[in-house]
Amino acid sequence: MRLIKTAPAWLGRRRRGVVAVCLAVALFLALASSAPARMVNPIDLPPGPLLGVYTAAFVNQELIDQGRATPTTLPFETGTTVEDVRLGQEDYYVRFYAYDASRLKGGGVGSWLMRASSVRGLSLQEVADKFALPTLPDHIIAVRVPAGVVIRTGVAGPIVGWGEGGGQQILLMERISADDYVFGRPTSGPSLYYGPWVGGGNPGAVAGYLDSLATPANYSDLDYVFNRLNFLEPAPLSQAMRAIGPEAHGAMVELSLQDSLLFLDGLGQRRQELRASGPSGGGRDQTWARAVGARGDYQDSDRRVGFDYSLAGLAAGQDWALGQRWLLGLAVGFTRADFDWSANGGDGHADHLNLGLRADYDGGGYFVEGAVSAGLCRADVSRRVAFEGVDRLADGSPDGQTAAARLGGGLNLECAGWLVQPLAALTYAYSRQDSFDETNAGSLNLTLDEHEASTMVGRLELRAGRAFALAEGLDLRPEFGLAWLHFAPLDDRALRARLAGQPGWFSVTGDDDDRDALAPSLTLLAQAAGGWSFYGRYDGQLNSAASQHALQLGLCLSF
Repeated sequence: MRLIKTAPAWLGRRRRGVVAVCLAVALFLALASSAPARMVNPIDLPPGPLLGVYTAAFVNQELIDQGRATPTTLPFETGTTVEDVRLGQEDYYVRFYAYDASRLKGGGVGSWLMRASSVRGLSLQEVADKFALPTLPDHIIAVRVPAGVVIRTGVAGPIVGWGEGGGQQILLMERISADDYVFGRPTSGPSLYYGPWVGGGNPGAVAGYLDSLATPANYSDLDYVFNRLNFLEPAPLSQAMRAIGPEAHGAMVELSLQDSLLFLDGLGQRRQELRASGPSGGGRDQTWARAVGARGDYQDSDRRVGFDYSLAGLAAGQDWALGQRWLLGLAVGFTRADFDWSANGGDGHADHLNLGLRADYDGGGYFVEGAVSAGLCRADVSRRVAFEGVDRLADGSPDGQTAAARLGGGLNLECAGWLVQPLAALTYAYSRQDSFDETNAGSLNLTLDEHEASTMVGRLELRAGRAFALAEGLDLRPEFGLAWLHFAPLDDRALRARLAGQPGWFSVTGDDDDRDALAPSLTLLAQAAGGWSFYGRYDGQLNSAASQHALQLGLCLSF
């Protein structure tokens, strides 16, 4: 008997399964050229519902049937898929074109678009090759596509004589308003770089830095920022660059320097208050305290964001008489300055703590005075970064240190009962700010590097005062002064920064121009019995670029 081997039943079932799979694949491929398919491309889709996924062959044939393509100029790359998406939010694109005055907006209005990120930094030839454009473009326009509009997106196919393709292109499936095509302009250099449009200065420094960054990921926050910048014409683009950069933080430098100068000026005024008790306070020790308030403003310039401020604080000290000629003093002061940047640019406050030491020598017909101080600063600021489509507050808490020194002298001249004092003084003020990071502004947060600034201030002044007896044991001594001040910055007020989390650094310069100011003053000193004295003083600084008005009220006890 011959035995015949037969295949197991399960093997027959497996073969039938394989055949079924093969038939399914064949059927899928047969239908692929004429029906929707579910294939996936490595392309980025905007937020919104996916309406359909089609083969490039299906879409290309549709465009041929519409007379918008030919068999030799297929828009989408064969073998890829094309997706239809209804935009869930407003989205932003660009369009390259060869200018033609006979067409709407010179040819800027059209249905073929691309994402700005796919062309940023490319030459016109590279753009034409990446998207297989029929002619070399010479213009670019930004396009705002409203939410709800359906777009079709896929990979540009190669076209002989036009380009290799490979870029992700967008085809509008609905008409949008011509007003959504914004700021058509000629282009020749690297595409969508901001530097050529804003020129030099601080805006140019910020633009150059942004141009140097790697293209951000599609639909990231920085991608959104770049897309909004693409819609701005040169003037608002320049303002946006200033808003993005650290220029506004120059206010911290000016406030710290101004606070040091105000504190040292207060120490210098002590010798005038002491005149009521005779040279060097009549050889008596004195304890004093004062309250100070000031208001001021700095005007906008091409290197400074203007701001105004109000300041209030307290100071106290002790003076020790060393014989009849010398006086040594120690003082401490605290102030808080609240400030607002111009054009609704944000606000903040800065606290300053100062410690000072002064010495005074009265030689009868002349006097010499000197003072030094050191201080700490702590600020909390909210810097507004705003331009079309973007409005954010970048919060920061910079710390800093200050130092200052002053040396001056003058003459004591008697004239018809008045004490007339011509005097001169030179003050050096230094400010250092530690590095810090901003928060709450997304990709526009800055990391600021530590920086230093210093200023020399020259002072020429004429004072005149005399004592009037009002009652027994009560004298009133008014004093009038007028000074010329010259402010000479010793550096360019450079601020070095970068976008938080991004590589590289850039620098902007502050307002480092010399300036002069007229400084009037008025002091009223009341000397009472028992060693008590009370005083009030006004000091002004008048200048077209910056001004300040300060008022001080205090008391002193001699013993």
